[in-house]
Amino acid sequence: MSVRFVNTTGVELDTIWLRLWGNGEGGCAAPAVRVTRLSGGTAGVPVAGCTALPVRMTHPLRPGQPALVRFDLEIAVPDRDARFGHKGPYYLLGHALPVLAVHDGKDWHLDPYSAGGESNYSLTADWTVRLDHPRALAIPATGSAVAMPARPGRTLTTITAKRVRDFAFAAGPFARRETLTRDGVRVRLWFADDVSAEEVDDTLAGAVEYLDTFAGWFGGYPYPEVDLVSSHFDWGSMEYPTYVVTNPARTAVAHELAHQWWYGLVGNDQYRDPWLDEAIAEYAKQRATGEENPFCAYPFWPSPDAKVTSGMDYFNANGGYSLVVYLLGSCLMHDLERTMGPDRWLAFLRDYATAHRYDVSTPAAFRAEAQAASPVDLAPVFQRWRAS
Repeated sequence: MSVRFVNTTGVELDTIWLRLWGNGEGGCAAPAVRVTRLSGGTAGVPVAGCTALPVRMTHPLRPGQPALVRFDLEIAVPDRDARFGHKGPYYLLGHALPVLAVHDGKDWHLDPYSAGGESNYSLTADWTVRLDHPRALAIPATGSAVAMPARPGRTLTTITAKRVRDFAFAAGPFARRETLTRDGVRVRLWFADDVSAEEVDDTLAGAVEYLDTFAGWFGGYPYPEVDLVSSHFDWGSMEYPTYVVTNPARTAVAHELAHQWWYGLVGNDQYRDPWLDEAIAEYAKQRATGEENPFCAYPFWPSPDAKVTSGMDYFNANGGYSLVVYLLGSCLMHDLERTMGPDRWLAFLRDYATAHRYDVSTPAAFRAEAQAASPVDLAPVFQRWRAS
């Protein structure tokens, strides 16, 4: 693997960090992702449960200076039904490839792995991934793929993805269906043998409907395709850029596709500010599917200090993540829509998604820009949902 980057921090760097998120479950006792034979720097001792690897650069990097780090990468996919694991012959490699840690001008973000949510925080990059695999193996992935014959019985698949925050892929005997959205985006559905024909039809139709809906609400989807991998996963569903892993249920499909805008296009620190993508994605799902959220009329807070804006450090220690961030967080969005009015609210979300596309959102920016677009004071709304 080769990683090319530029020091955009504004300070001299003698060390950079790689995030090995695939080690999150097993930690240092059973690391599933190993980096060896590194060049361009010297690998140090990993921290944060072996999910953060320091690389001391051969020469300190001045601000604006480009650099290249190369290494060999070994991935042992765990035997588990998980977003990084395999269930029989179906393999999921979510967050398996290393990404650069984020330096936000103050320090490095080296937060621990969160099993019940996400810790992932990364900037956009261009990816090229080449996979040499058995010809019968399907390879759904982030980006667009070109397959060429290789050695007898094998295929060389080259996958490219521009301006995405991460790269994920799957491998297995998936069947495939595909169609186009109204705007010409190719939608590919890859499904395991536990998905019925009726579920395939419904999942694919839902994906097209929601992509068209969200493009109208949040601005056009800028990538040529989106891939959905569907099975009755025990652990649920998960979003990645231009690629989602989902149970064959419309509500799951809608939520994960909303993440193509909220996390994929408009990034955020998912450890410190999980509500900035999850609350909006859940709100978008409810609005698109007509699903009722009873907590908006009858809020229930699991503890006096729980807040929609709490980070994963709080939820990992206290619980309540799904209730507070997804359900009460989506109530915040519904309340903002009622207060601002639907047209003004959707115009704000579209303008906000455009302004922060391929960039990173912050709580301060979201509140300030929402207030600037509103004719009334939004402070009571944010206070009511513990988001001030």
